[in-house]
This record gives sequence, structure tokens and C-alpha cells, in this order.
Amino acid sequence: MQILRAENLGKQLCRQGHDRPMRLRELLTRAAAADRAARRFWAVRGVSLELAPGEMLGVVGRNGAGKSTLLRLLGGVLEPTEGTVHRNGRTEAFFDFTAGLRADLTCRDNIVIGLIISGCRRKEAVSLIDRILEFAGLTEFRESPVRVLSTGMRLRLGFAIVTERRPELLLLDEVIAVGDAAFQKKSYARINNYRRAGTAAVLVSHNMQLIRSHCERAIWLNEGQVAGYGSVDEVAKAYIGDTAE
Repeated sequence: MQILRAENLGKQLCRQGHDRPMRLRELLTRAAAADRAARRFWAVRGVSLELAPGEMLGVVGRNGAGKSTLLRLLGGVLEPTEGTVHRNGRTEAFFDFTAGLRADLTCRDNIVIGLIISGCRRKEAVSLIDRILEFAGLTEFRESPVRVLSTGMRLRLGFAIVTERRPELLLLDEVIAVGDAAFQKKSYARINNYRRAGTAAVLVSHNMQLIRSHCERAIWLNEGQVAGYGSVDEVAKAYIGDTAE
């Protein structure tokens, strides 16, 4: 059974931000309409991939290559302009671990709210508070508002909340930036435990050593299109060779 499959995936965006409805004058002016069309570009196009249970796929490429856009398409955050995405089971997509935290609420309350949003019953969420705080190294901040935490502490809390329950699919955007070295090690130990239990994962990172250490296969994006797709060693070699030129 495949956990994830994307077929001919593409996303067209506008260079000047989010699309807005055209004004009547723009609709009546061909030049304005043509200029509007010219501002559009393909952030990702023609991407196909698949992922089996327990497998981790690395995504590499230069800045602006379309890596984060692809991850958001795979997670359903963005709707594709063309192509399809099929996911089996619950998906957790981690683009910003602090995005769901409410600064004026306590760590305890943020944990409960975060778990309920992810599908937990309140009683179960309350029972997991201490375990999450311990994992994040924030036991003594149980009743503290999130606004008093440092950026690193917020990252640890956010990661601990969203990874408490094992999903079938993990989508990770530069997760290496979560916390200090000790917490990074603990984070990847949790991710690898989930993979052994059948969780599939997609990892976007500029760190090729990280990609090679954790991924079996990789996909290299160049200007939104696939420049390489296959074993992680083959893709890494081709990508490093291209960037060295």
C-alpha cells in the first residue's frame, strides 16, 4: 500500500502575491489582463512521486526551486493547479512548529487545544500534558504563558505537541532547525520510531548529510521541475555536482 502518490503535480502562482479579483477597468482592458497573465509562473510543474510505509523521501534544490511549495501541495495546504495527490491515513505537515501556539495561553492550555484540534478527546489530551512537557523539557513552565518562552522553547513545545500522536504521513520542512543539538537528536529518534511503525515521511532540507542519513530516495527540484529522482546517493551526487559548477 502506498501512503502518498502524486501524479503530474503543478502549481501556478502570481509573482506579486495572492491573486485578487480583477477590477472592471482591468477586465475591459486587454493590456491589463495580459500583464496580469504575464506575472503568473509555475512554482512547481510535472512532479510525480510515491511513498511507501516507513520510507522517507528527501527533497533538495536551491532557494526558490519549489521545495516548500511542493510540500504544501503534498499536505493539502495548497490546491494544485494541475495533477493529483493521493494520501492514505492521517497527515501531519510541519512548516512552522510555533504557528498554532497562542501566546497569552499557558503551555498546558496550548497542549490541550493543540491535541483536540488534531483529533484527541479532551480527557486524553489532558492525560498527555505531563508527557509532552517532559519531552519538550518544559515541565517547570506548565502554567507559564507561551509569550515568556524563548524562540527555541516555543519550537520544542510546538514539535512535542504535533508529534505526540503517530500519523501515517509526516511532511517536514527543515525540521533540523528545531531546538538545540540534544533536542534535534531526540526529535529524529521519535521520527525514526514512527517510521519503524509504518509512518512515511517527506523531508525538505538544504543539509545533504541529513538527507543522506535519513532518506532512502530523494527528489531534486530545479525551477519547479524534477531534475533528478531516485536513490538518495545518486540524486545527492548529481545535485552536489550541479551546485559546484
